[in-house]
Amino acid sequence: MKNRDSRKLKLYKTGYKHRYSKKKGLAKLDCYCEKKIFDIFGKVETLSENMQHNRKSLKRILYKRLGLPLLLLVLLPFNVIFFRIILNEIYNSDKYCFSDCSKHGTGGHHLNGYTLIMFSKSQMNALKIFNNFMLYTLFIIVLLILIYILIKVIKYEKLKSGKSKMNIKEYCYFCKDIFV
Repeated sequence: MKNRDSRKLKLYKTGYKHRYSKKKGLAKLDCYCEKKIFDIFGKVETLSENMQHNRKSLKRILYKRLGLPLLLLVLLPFNVIFFRIILNEIYNSDKYCFSDCSKHGTGGHHLNGYTLIMFSKSQMNALKIFNNFMLYTLFIIVLLILIYILIKVIKYEKLKSGKSKMNIKEYCYFCKDIFV
């Protein structure tokens, strides 16, 4: 039974070139990404089979190969949040004057204790809008990538176990067995 079920995954992997040549556009990109993800899963499985007795080394290798890139991907929107905090500190502080401030001259009251920054007020507003756009865009992209990987994990496990069509109840139990 196990041999027959693992054959489905092997056949699916060997039919990649034929499927890839038929696809166009986003479907071709999906097929390419699926192959990359399935290859990573295959490498992890062979690595775990080879290092059954040394779990500590296996975890370290997996964190290094898979955990670090995923962590950096998830932390990407936080760079934008950090930039946003800096912009809010500059924009909402009373200690800064924008470059278009007329009171920062020789006789102006902003001479003592205030710092003139190189952005005008309109440039700072444009930076805030761009920063918001980047934050939401990166958040959505990272979320979609993680959902895509999750879907491919489920597909890989379905092919590996030899299951094809399932009803909702079986599918929920199958996902529970994978992730719990």
